Amino acid sequence: MKLPPLNAIKAFEATVRCGTFTAAGAELGVSSAAVSLQVSKAEEFLGKQLFLRGNNFLTTTDAGQMLYPHVARALSDLSEITERFLEQDMRSRIVISTIQSLAEGLVVPAVAKFRHSNPQVGVSLQIDSDPFVFDQHEIDLRVSFQDHNSANVTSQLLFQDTVAPICAPPLAQHLPPDLLDIPDRLLIHVDWGETYTSYPTWATWFRNFGNRKISDARAGLRVAGTNIGLELAIRGAGIMLAPLSLAQKAITAGQVTALASTQLSLPYGYYVSQNARSLSEVKPRKSQYLDHIQQLLKQAAPKP
Repeated sequence: MKLPPLNAIKAFEATVRCGTFTAAGAELGVSSAAVSLQVSKAEEFLGKQLFLRGNNFLTTTDAGQMLYPHVARALSDLSEITERFLEQDMRSRIVISTIQSLAEGLVVPAVAKFRHSNPQVGVSLQIDSDPFVFDQHEIDLRVSFQDHNSANVTSQLLFQDTVAPICAPPLAQHLPPDLLDIPDRLLIHVDWGETYTSYPTWATWFRNFGNRKISDARAGLRVAGTNIGLELAIRGAGIMLAPLSLAQKAITAGQVTALASTQLSLPYGYYVSQNARSLSEVKPRKSQYLDHIQQLLKQAAPKP
């Protein structure tokens, strides 16, 4: 297949449409001399004169008029299919990472609203445990119980959470009035893993309210993750020291009840983070999508 150089064809098409080499150069971001040179290359390749040139005029020849509609249609088709490919590539790169406990109550509602208003944009939602290192993952946004703010990452606080003891209403009816008298076998202990030391334990709860009781975790339930702990509490298996952002839906539905009006604040908040180095690399449209998702996350976040 023998074809003229693409730059030469683009210069010819722009010149016919704009009327002058100067106007075509302004559109293409090059000088009028550069446009004229590219048009000459097209004429040399085709063996036909495409324009009649004068001191104050530029007229398309019969050969140029015959060529133009075919060139314009070909460039338009090429532009359309290129845009489709770029849109597909853009969709595949919108990736949101979060932790399990935030996925259902916070991230999923925000992503669902985003998809309703932007059905053409694909979103990949993945679960990654903390600690999380941005340089080791190809993601756009990270939502977690961790402030990633650094030279390469920007973080925004979504909300600050509190914890309180909860259990199923039938179990609550048979508990002693003082939490200190609750047997250790009924306490649910959440294990966030070896890397976490800031999540409040039952010992933290009792100490914060003036008692140094240390419960025996071996006598109760020990679970890996707040979602599992909440499900056990709902099913009446014990009492959980639960983040209220996670438990609020179950509390509203009457599945669990809070055993104390006093709440304990978590030492850190929940953040949405973005790789700062990628901010200058993403296309404007994708940047708008990412901003929209972050706004929806803020709207979906629990209010104090």
